[in-house]
Amino acid sequence: LLKTAFLNLMENGCKFSPDHQIQVRLQVEKYGITLRFIDRGVGIEEKELPHIFEPFYRSESTKHIPGHGVGLALTARIVHLHHGRIEASSQPGQGSAFSIFLPHHTSLTKLD
Repeated sequence: LLKTAFLNLMENGCKFSPDHQIQVRLQVEKYGITLRFIDRGVGIEEKELPHIFEPFYRSESTKHIPGHGVGLALTARIVHLHHGRIEASSQPGQGSAFSIFLPHHTSLTKLD
């Protein structure tokens, strides 16, 4: 499930970035790990950010790009199933960053 969540964030970032690239950062911390997925895409308006994890929600700036609005909702559910949290920040026209925090008791050994 975690592999699905991570791949979704990577695919979304590449899909919405003009150069089709994203940056992924992994940080090991005292109580868990943080993964950060950063793109240089179209960005998300501040008023839309509270809704992006709702099933079937599509922001106005991405309606021209193929998709159904289920990926971020599924990703958020997977992260919560693993007792983690997911957050998004964005600047329209400059890109978005999605951060996932997973506590140490979450097993990441079965990602292959």
